[in-house]
Amino acid sequence: MPWVNKGQGKRWESININVGPVAILVPKDEGQGYCVVELKGEACARFSSEQLQGLMWYLGDLELRWHGTRVDLAFDYVAFSPHMMRDAIEREDFNSRCLRFTDRDWNENHEGATAYLGGRKASKDRKLRVYDRRGYNRCEGEFVRMWARTVARNLMNTEVSEWPKLAVGFLRGMVDFVDRSVDERVERCTLLAWWSEFVGDVEKIRQLDDEDRRRKAEQDMLDVVAETERRIERVARQLLPISLALGPGYLHDRLNEHGAEKLKSEDEDLIIELRKIGKAGVIQWLRDRQEELDFTPF
Repeated sequence: MPWVNKGQGKRWESININVGPVAILVPKDEGQGYCVVELKGEACARFSSEQLQGLMWYLGDLELRWHGTRVDLAFDYVAFSPHMMRDAIEREDFNSRCLRFTDRDWNENHEGATAYLGGRKASKDRKLRVYDRRGYNRCEGEFVRMWARTVARNLMNTEVSEWPKLAVGFLRGMVDFVDRSVDERVERCTLLAWWSEFVGDVEKIRQLDDEDRRRKAEQDMLDVVAETERRIERVARQLLPISLALGPGYLHDRLNEHGAEKLKSEDEDLIIELRKIGKAGVIQWLRDRQEELDFTPF
């Protein structure tokens, strides 16, 4: 089979190009005993849902360890447009635990328009987009990391006839579009008419599977602590002399003076997560996992 080298600096050594819309990616690190099978949109359109589910069951029957890394759940010919979704977001007519107003994005060119909740460059486990590039409206939810694991596992274990209902449940677990003028408490607000027509009476799926929830909690902790250490390392040499000469209190006050009004949403998220862990928790977590980390704490 023909393979193409992806070049220096790429994570993947090569990609099989002889199987149509199915790509097989092999890591450059020969010590890694895994590959990625990528089924693009063309593959999902070519194969039936039953065949896709059969592939998942086949991998399990072979006793191979596999999991989803990204799953896109798409609905074609929806009755709402990118402009309708964008307008709702601009009015903040949505209810979400994982997405914020600052996560909005918009793209428009000669091919059409796309509204995003969870921007193109945002590092989010779940994102929603609506676009009309193909001449009709498509609503698409993107799930990665632990959420991709949960979605893929549920697709494997759910009757294909129930997949649309399952997919809507995962979309609703990500976000609902509501009329915020109804009540100050967003959870009491009624759904916007076009969203209500789309989701019907499908219940939200808000929780990861138990196995993935534990993994996500551990990964979230690692991400928070690692980001904290990276930020400290970037400015340590410049700020340490000031702290040593004038004291940490002076440095804290000046940082607050110059930075408080410049914090972005990702900075506020970091503050929330660090407060959950606490200083003692961060220190203990780092010491327990010193051998696993790319940096040496304390």
